[in-house]
Amino acid sequence: MNTRTAKIISLFLAFFLFSSALPVRAQKGFRSARRAVKAAKVTPVIPAEKAAVRAAQQATALNSGRIAAQTAKINAKLAAQTQAAGQALSRRMPMSPHQHIKELLKGNKNPTEALRQWWALTDKYNKPSMFEAFASTYYKKYFYILTPHLTQLFKRVEQQNNRDLELRFLKRLRFLAENRTQFQKVFSPNAHQATLRVRFTNDISRLTAKNFNARDLVFSFEKFLTPKHPKHGIRHVNLNSKFTVGNGQEFDVYNYSGPLEFLPHLYRYLINGEKHFRDPITVVFDAKAKALALYNKDKSLRLRITTHEYSRPEKLHLHLNEMRTGTIVNQQGQEVKETVNFNLSIPIAKPASLPNYKRDEYLYKQFIQNPVNFYRGDSRVTILQQPIF
Repeated sequence: MNTRTAKIISLFLAFFLFSSALPVRAQKGFRSARRAVKAAKVTPVIPAEKAAVRAAQQATALNSGRIAAQTAKINAKLAAQTQAAGQALSRRMPMSPHQHIKELLKGNKNPTEALRQWWALTDKYNKPSMFEAFASTYYKKYFYILTPHLTQLFKRVEQQNNRDLELRFLKRLRFLAENRTQFQKVFSPNAHQATLRVRFTNDISRLTAKNFNARDLVFSFEKFLTPKHPKHGIRHVNLNSKFTVGNGQEFDVYNYSGPLEFLPHLYRYLINGEKHFRDPITVVFDAKAKALALYNKDKSLRLRITTHEYSRPEKLHLHLNEMRTGTIVNQQGQEVKETVNFNLSIPIAKPASLPNYKRDEYLYKQFIQNPVNFYRGDSRVTILQQPIF
């Protein structure tokens, strides 16, 4: 073995030991280099080995830099997530929103001041508008039942994200709530507390900060045409009311169980009564909402039929609304002219036979479409195609 060969063998051994100490990725890179050298059948020489060692060192440094950069990126992401979680925890209120609101209302006789404090609290915890929670809590302080109608209304106000609207809305709600006894004395002295509510007489889905009219928020007396409430009724409609169709057949209004094809006659009776059955009426057909509203001549009575009334066969019903105007004396001793709503719920019996296929379409046709077609061509009926509000 000559001297040059011995040196080459020694260098190979040293290179092997050095490569074993390299990181895994560097070792893989170095092995790839060695395989490339063997594939090319190049006889290793000292300068080539030195170049390979230098390349391996550079690859190791490059990989180490990439690993460090990736590690720093991951750590930064984790730090950001930890910080966000900490901020979220710091924004949590120490108690539920409704509990906060109850405490604010308890400590303030003026609910508008409580509302301003609620705004400050939601700002502190970086919360969005939460007017629905405030209005619902305040409403339940004075009234028994929070209806889906009102929940939808409060949510609509909240979605406008307008504090001036929230303040105007609350002021009107406060007037109705704090003067409920005065309303009851004037309009319905014998009404049970559970039947006293608030109702919005316009289209909730179109309410905005610009078009809100406080007078659309009215005091409402709920009535139910059932044997449990024998004195409930509106004008000519009561528990004993009956109506007739052209062939002389007579049907009970309460829990009507006759053919659905006679519904147009029932609608007209509810609006005009027997004596004024042929008086002019206005029919508003809302095709988009699949709803119908009928008005008598002076618009003081309205019959409302929406999907809420006819979509559930076991709970079919109609809503007859009467608007009455009178003067109340408010808590400050001032005379105020107010219009209130009387809402009579009239049950309809479940039809003896209902199709199993396309039931919703069948009920829509019977309660909405057929009556509209029935009234077409009648000179005493004005049909309008527009939203029912």
